[in-house]
Amino acid sequence: FKGQPVVKEGDTVSRGQVLVIPEAENEETRAIIRANVWYDAVGEASTRNRMILYTGRKKTFWGVKIGPGKFYLTKIKPPFKQYKRREELKKIFLWRNLEFPIEFIKEEHQELTLYRENWSYQLALFKAREKAFAEILALLNNDSIIEDVSQEILADDKKNIKLRLLAKVEENIACLKEESSGS
Repeated sequence: FKGQPVVKEGDTVSRGQVLVIPEAENEETRAIIRANVWYDAVGEASTRNRMILYTGRKKTFWGVKIGPGKFYLTKIKPPFKQYKRREELKKIFLWRNLEFPIEFIKEEHQELTLYRENWSYQLALFKAREKAFAEILALLNNDSIIEDVSQEILADDKKNIKLRLLAKVEENIACLKEESSGS
């Protein structure tokens, strides 16, 4: 819109390179510079998966911590075969800038179960592709246009799949000179 281009269409440019210069001294430049930018990401998936599922059952134990010692109202006996333990401490005596070494303890045991799931090879391939594509999408701007996506399988033993996606994206790469110096 305003300024003199330093590069022409089809040139390869690098981050921080000046693409438009002012026509007169102390003048601003304004431009939309659309370019093809390549993004790549790696995704992995397995046909055998372990998931942790919480059952919703939990047991809470209450106690007091005085200095280094912990004292519970009831004996702590894990109520579940498999569980996640979470402990919260809350100071109870605060007066001005003095802290007393007494805290309430809330210990919670949440029941969990391990779940094994077998996926088909095609579903594992899809999941690996999905992970890689999500990684690329997180890097794109709202006005980016994905022109092409290619896939390369890096490792495949029919149980574990690792692939690389390469996306050719058209986007506006114009930025102020100050913005590009830190990148």
